Amino acid sequence: EKECMRAPGFFCKASPGYQLGGLCKVTGTREEVLKHQETCPEIKIECDALGCLETCKRSEMRTHMEEACETHVELAHKMFTKQKKLAEALSSVASRDNTITSQTKTIARLRGNMADYRSDTSSSYSR
Repeated sequence: EKECMRAPGFFCKASPGYQLGGLCKVTGTREEVLKHQETCPEIKIECDALGCLETCKRSEMRTHMEEACETHVELAHKMFTKQKKLAEALSSVASRDNTITSQTKTIARLRGNMADYRSDTSSSYSR
């Protein structure tokens, strides 16, 4: 496996042979190319902004971030609003669950009381 990492002839994923319109000319061992790809300006990367699905070259990401700043804020606000609504819904479910649990315990206690009452009344008739 280590020999494979040092064998020459590997191309960057952003090379013309790898992707249509690729411009990167870096070649080398697999190890060298993998290291290069961590910072290659031609590699397409995903935007880190919450909810943004944009992909662009690493060299173009700064421009995307600057141009899409307002959109990113709107996306973050939408995500926050959805998260807040979800938290409220979960809280409501938890509250209902507590109510159901309490009512179930009350029913079990009342059934126990009824069973005790029946056994008391049936034993008093048998005397």
